[in-house]
Parts: sequence; structure tokens; C-alpha cells
Amino acid sequence: TIFADVIANDDSLVRVWRFSNADQSWNFYDPRPAFASANTLVKTGAGDIVWVNVTAEQEFQGGTLFPGWNLISLN
Repeated sequence: TIFADVIANDDSLVRVWRFSNADQSWNFYDPRPAFASANTLVKTGAGDIVWVNVTAEQEFQGGTLFPGWNLISLN
């Protein structure tokens, strides 16, 4: 996934949410194995705006994600 770097950083990725304007629904990705079959966010693209929840500060796509929820636009 595009979030592989975040996942690899001490498992700090908690969850990602993206709203789909096409069908007016929310999609999410949770890296925990228990959610593997429930995840609905299977692909992202440049310009997608997502909420990313992490537990530790880290660099991502030239910016910084801070602990908690971050609203970002993907490169």
C-alpha cells in the first residue's frame, strides 16, 4: 500500500479514512490482521485527501505526520 512506510515505522499506523465523492461513502484501511477482510480502502491516488491516524511522529511524502489524526493530500 502507499502507507507501507508508515506501517513499517514501528507499527505506528492506526487507521486511514478516505471519503469517496463518486459514491458518497467512506473507505478505510486498518493494518491489523483482524481487519484484513474488512478493509475497504484498497487503492489511493494522487490528490486523494485522507485522514491518517498514527501513534508516532514521522515523515511521509515530504511532510510530517503527527501523533493523532492528520488530514493530508496524497502525492
